[in-house]
Amino acid sequence: MSKAGTIAWRELMSPKPEDSERFYSELFAWKIKAVPFGPTTYRLVDCGPKQIAGIMQFEKAGVPPYWVSYVNVDDVDAAAQRAKDAGGVIANECMDIPNVGRFAVLLDPMNAVTVAFKSANPSPESSERPVPGEFCWEQTNTTDPNKAAAFYEKVYGWKATGFDADPRIKIFTAGDKQVATMMQAPPGVPAHWLTYVAVAKLADARDRVKRLGGKIMVDEIPVPKMGLISVIQDNVGAALGLFEAQM
Repeated sequence: MSKAGTIAWRELMSPKPEDSERFYSELFAWKIKAVPFGPTTYRLVDCGPKQIAGIMQFEKAGVPPYWVSYVNVDDVDAAAQRAKDAGGVIANECMDIPNVGRFAVLLDPMNAVTVAFKSANPSPESSERPVPGEFCWEQTNTTDPNKAAAFYEKVYGWKATGFDADPRIKIFTAGDKQVATMMQAPPGVPAHWLTYVAVAKLADARDRVKRLGGKIMVDEIPVPKMGLISVIQDNVGAALGLFEAQM
């Protein structure tokens, strides 16, 4: 069965990968190792037995560090063309990573970034509930929800539906799977995507963030029938969501 539309991978674009490794290895007890990647290195992130993310050296004037989510597609080139046709931008043309897969970096019409990805090594989907330290959700805070909904439906096949517990939120689904949420960005905040990591205790995680040189951007917000969220900025300036599930 195709996994098209589901989240495949997360990646931190960091100007200081060594500092990022120190921060996240203590914040979430991630095991991180550097591997050769062309003329540089790439850091692979393990949470327990699962490989869940990567950290890449990245520095570009005017672009802050950020986490980006990869979305499974059946055809990367076709997804990139759909993004262009829908008013988006192909920020990085379709490329192959030997023995890994093919990808393209896409900007939606409001300049929020995702990566279309097809793996060279398909693996079965996991139905397990994320444990502390694993990624658990994505959200786009957008300056134009109607344009965003139309764009992601065309590019990834997502359908935007209402969320009964909060009318400000729309839920993106891929087939019968919920994959992300969408909200109106606060005034003056550029459109962006935010990925979330599950934690056992939100208050404890926030304390670790501050001790490790990060900042708390949003202290704590209850999500009805789901749990609590916070938004942090790590020690290199990338934003990340934290989620404590309601027991």
